Amino acid sequence: MNMQKKYIPSEKGQSLVEMALTATLMLFLMLATIDFGYGFLYWITIRDAAQEGAMFGSLHPSPACDNTLRAWVKDSATSAVIRTSTLQDGNITITRTGTNPGNSITVTVVHNYHILTPLVSTFTGTTSIPVKASVTNTILQNIADDDCH
Repeated sequence: MNMQKKYIPSEKGQSLVEMALTATLMLFLMLATIDFGYGFLYWITIRDAAQEGAMFGSLHPSPACDNTLRAWVKDSATSAVIRTSTLQDGNITITRTGTNPGNSITVTVVHNYHILTPLVSTFTGTTSIPVKASVTNTILQNIADDDCH
């Protein structure tokens, strides 16, 4: 009597393959979450700097104070993510409807957030994302042009 062995497929290694696939997906999600968190912190920093500039501009609405206002914005743009030295004058736009009390002043700050995770930048197709924050305040008082401090 000739008995043939039936082939029974082995499940050895199945758990290892499942673990490798799941760990890769979880690692990507974790890195994307960290990158999103840093990007959000970056936007908050830019928005806070624009808010500081709009507040300064509402108290010093004269166009003669624009350089001081831009310096105020750059000094306010500090956190663990963004450095003041990377924010240039060209990234800060100041728009007024007038210089009298009751008019408005808008400070817009645009800056590029550089994605930290190379894997995330592969999926987005770029290594940096432009971040924009714009704040509008009402001009509260009209101080003399030479008093920009």
